[in-house]
Amino acid sequence: MGKFQYFQRLVYFTGLCTLSCFGYQTYMTIKPLFYHRSKNLQQLKTSYGNGYAIVTGPTSGIGLAFANELSRIGFDVCLIGRDQKRLEALKKNIERDYNTHPLIIEHDFYEGSSEKLKLLKASINKLNDISIVVNNVGAQYENSRKFESLSSLDLIRYVNVNMLSQLSMYNSVLSKLRYQKHKSLVIDVSSIVSDNDVMAGNILYTSTKTFNLRFSNLIKFQMETENLIRKVQVYDVDVAVFKPGAVETNLGFKNSGDPRASADKSVACCLYDVANGKFETNGVFSHSFTNLILKIVPKSIVNKVYTYKRYKSEMTEHENIVENEN
Repeated sequence: MGKFQYFQRLVYFTGLCTLSCFGYQTYMTIKPLFYHRSKNLQQLKTSYGNGYAIVTGPTSGIGLAFANELSRIGFDVCLIGRDQKRLEALKKNIERDYNTHPLIIEHDFYEGSSEKLKLLKASINKLNDISIVVNNVGAQYENSRKFESLSSLDLIRYVNVNMLSQLSMYNSVLSKLRYQKHKSLVIDVSSIVSDNDVMAGNILYTSTKTFNLRFSNLIKFQMETENLIRKVQVYDVDVAVFKPGAVETNLGFKNSGDPRASADKSVACCLYDVANGKFETNGVFSHSFTNLILKIVPKSIVNKVYTYKRYKSEMTEHENIVENEN
């Protein structure tokens, strides 16, 4: 057999692998259209017990949608946030609307002192039983601000709320989840940008969301490895990653012009996916489809069609603001 024939076979094999990967990604994208209502969300209580569902950053946007949806299912939610008044108002609304018994833990994730993290861990350890943990809290700066305009305090606060919050929550709950008799679930809220370099104007947010995804995958791998080594289910914990696209929240990008899905629908779709055993999800179909396109279309084309145009608009907005300030 000549060298050319070997090369031909290599090309055919490479093409077959590429088509197979594309077919699998396409199948995983359209699959929710067929099974999305196959399991009721009550399945989450069957799978993960009747303990508390902890939600960080629960007073608006995606966090609020998680708090309401999990309460509607019947979980007693534990609301962790920094605004006591808004937490109290949300607690009253949940008690009235869903007849459950929410708890409040006041904690400012912008502040990362060891003393406050110890208090957070101590408060969580007082909970009798934990079924679900939603690591949702996050922040980003406006498109109109450039990275170099951020102060040292800004950098620390954004890293604290987007990255240290996830680390501190896992550090607080893992030892407790380890000894529970039922399976537990942790949902890490990342972003569609964690897989795609499309946000040249907000590199800090993209970087921290990529960290959320990476850490989530690694902590899951660590637990699976320990279970394998010990030959016993030491950690009976499912870890899911929620990577939504643009959602109707008050979290930055107010002038991006991107089509947005409602937070309620995005969260419901995420929970339906998890109930059906899909632990990495973009939520609504439009975000899954967008993620698929961003993965298969060459980056050079995405940059020309979307990223460059968007970043140019952001630069113009920033320059106009600076000019007005002067």
